[in-house]
Amino acid sequence: MSFPRYPEYKDSGVEWLGQIPCDWDVTRVKAASHVIPSNVDKHSKADEEPVQLCNYTDVYYHDLVTPHMKFMSATASPAEVAKFALAPGDVVITKDSETADDIAVPAFVAESLPGVICGYHLAIIRPRQDTYGRYLHYLFHARYLRSYFEVQARGLTRVGISQSALGNAPIPQPQFEEQKTIADFLDNETTKIDALIEEQQRLIELLKEKRQAVISHAVTKGLDPDAPMKDSGVEWLGAIPDHWSAVRLKHILAAEGGTMRPGPFGNQLKGDNFVEWSNYPVYNQATVISGDFERCAYTTSQKFDELSGFHTRPRDLLVTSRGTIGRAAIVPDIARTGVVHPCLVRVRLDEGRVLSQFIKRIFQDTDLAQKQLRINSNSTTIEVVYAGTLSEVWVPLPRLKEQNAILRAIKSRSEDLDEAIDEAQSLIGLLTERRSALISASVTGKIDVRNWQSQSDTTDQLPMAAEAPATYEAREP
Repeated sequence: MSFPRYPEYKDSGVEWLGQIPCDWDVTRVKAASHVIPSNVDKHSKADEEPVQLCNYTDVYYHDLVTPHMKFMSATASPAEVAKFALAPGDVVITKDSETADDIAVPAFVAESLPGVICGYHLAIIRPRQDTYGRYLHYLFHARYLRSYFEVQARGLTRVGISQSALGNAPIPQPQFEEQKTIADFLDNETTKIDALIEEQQRLIELLKEKRQAVISHAVTKGLDPDAPMKDSGVEWLGAIPDHWSAVRLKHILAAEGGTMRPGPFGNQLKGDNFVEWSNYPVYNQATVISGDFERCAYTTSQKFDELSGFHTRPRDLLVTSRGTIGRAAIVPDIARTGVVHPCLVRVRLDEGRVLSQFIKRIFQDTDLAQKQLRINSNSTTIEVVYAGTLSEVWVPLPRLKEQNAILRAIKSRSEDLDEAIDEAQSLIGLLTERRSALISASVTGKIDVRNWQSQSDTTDQLPMAAEAPATYEAREP
């Protein structure tokens, strides 16, 4: 996609910004707006006014702050209400976060929000008279400004940007009417790109549902549509092929001891037993959920030896037992021997009767195990499942030869779906990249959109999945 350049440019004097159109100025955020960092926390006090609090997540995960959002209830003093009440045209940004690239993420206040005030970890960027709020919002999306904030962020475990660094950020400033034209153009074009992204996201969800349905049917009903069926006798399993059986997990464990073993008690593996890196991994919930056995914690050689009863072996099935319960992963043949974390249960199956991969498919790709675990688990403030509960889970069990055939069929049938999912995700990446490039090029004057008309349509020039990411090239007028 190409747009005309401005007739003449000049050096902005800002390295990251480069050249800007000759009739544009360079100013600072504090000159174009009022910078108002908030200190209103989420605590409620009896002597203060009830308010709705716009929090970090309301800004970080949304491009617009609207009345339809579910804000937190809190209180604030009359002075805080007067100072931090959100108004149409405000830009709200994150002023501190866990990583530098999450500093100054913006959201725009497009309409009146009675009773809603800006909360802690955020700042209001309120445009002055010669600054158009929506243009200012898009400026905070520009790559050069995001890079500036990353460099200016300070902190170790949590990083933030000072009011001084925020206010002194250099920004280009065209005339007010031109700011409005740029913002209108970007509203129109990003809306179309966002619609295409949303379309691909819906497609991905449908493909994932289809993939899960294919796998679920295969591992619970088999591959032969004409196979005689029988009642399994298990409510949540229903009918299964006549030559299959329904068994509890405890009846297909290996004969050796410790085949259904929860991780060590918390006092056996405490925080000071972990080290930054060693040759002694501790496989945890993140390992299982990601399926990546390089993503783990580490302990000392002494603690590793002490916990020998909790060691892993290839083909062990690890199941999450707290928080996100019932997720499963198989220890790969190439993985180092590790310790099972207290939030996991190690399951060793009778390999003469069942394949670990078959049971993993039941846990990962059907809701059969999840339903049973959620109904039967003991819960306090978080979900938790114990080894005894896990051992009572019912699973369908064909013969080994048929399990192998089912796994091969699943691999074959899911490959096309996985490829389609990958293509849709790639297209989302390309569209997101183009959205970012368009915003940056527009607000920094690299392209001239002054003659843009709202009825013009550029979506036919957006990329297909196979295309390389595009930048928004400027052509000579």
